[in-house]
Amino acid sequence: TQDYKEVGSGVTFSSHPATTSVYQGNSASFQATVSASGGLVYQWQKSEDGVTWENIDESPSLMISGIFKGDIGDTYPRAIELYAFEDIPDLSVYGIEIASNGNQPAGQMFSLSNNVSLTSGSYYVVSEPGTYFKTWFGINSNQEEYINIFDGNDAILLYKNNTVVDVVGVPGENGTGKNWDHNDGWMYRKNGTISKTVFSIDDWNVCKDCSDTYGSNSQMVKPFTIK
Repeated sequence: TQDYKEVGSGVTFSSHPATTSVYQGNSASFQATVSASGGLVYQWQKSEDGVTWENIDESPSLMISGIFKGDIGDTYPRAIELYAFEDIPDLSVYGIEIASNGNQPAGQMFSLSNNVSLTSGSYYVVSEPGTYFKTWFGINSNQEEYINIFDGNDAILLYKNNTVVDVVGVPGENGTGKNWDHNDGWMYRKNGTISKTVFSIDDWNVCKDCSDTYGSNSQMVKPFTIK
C-alpha cells in the first residue's frame, strides 16, 4: 500500500488557544499545540456564531486609510493615504488600481516605491505630480504618480503581490449618487476598522463636496485629516 493511501492518526491537542480580547484593528496572538503521525497541515478559522466558519488569511499589513479630491481647477489634488499596521520592509509588493466610471477591475496600475520600508503605525500618501498637493496641504506626498487620477465615483483597490487586499468603493459600479460618492471631498476609514476586499460603507466617513470652492485644507470647514 502506498503511503498516501494509508489511514493517518487522529490529531491530539495538548494545548488550545486561550481566550483573549482586543480592539478591532489591533493584533492578537493565538497558539495551539497538536500532534499526529505523519505531516500536519492547518488552517485557522473564525466564527461569529460557532456554527458557520470562514478561513483567516494572512494580514496584508497595509490598508487604505483615506481618499481625497480637492478643487484646484475643479480637479486637484488627488491623494490616497495608506496606513501600515505592521512593519513593511519593501512597499513595492503593493500596488494601486483605479477602477474608473463603473469599470470592472483589470489589475494593478502602478506599484508603490521600490526599496522603501514603512514602520508599523506609519502613513504613506500617493498623489499626482506637481505642486497641487503641497499647495493644498503644505507638505509633500510620499510618492507621485501620473496615473493617480480619480474622481469621487471611482473605486480604488490596493494589491499585494497582484492580489486585492483592500478596496474603497464598489468596483464595477459608478459611484455617482451612491452612499460612497465623495466627489470634491473625501472618505476616511473609521477607527477600529480593517482592510476588506468587499467594500462596506459602515467602515467609512464620507464628506462629499467638502473641498468644493476651497483652495487649501486649512480653509475647509471639514478638512481632510492628513497624517
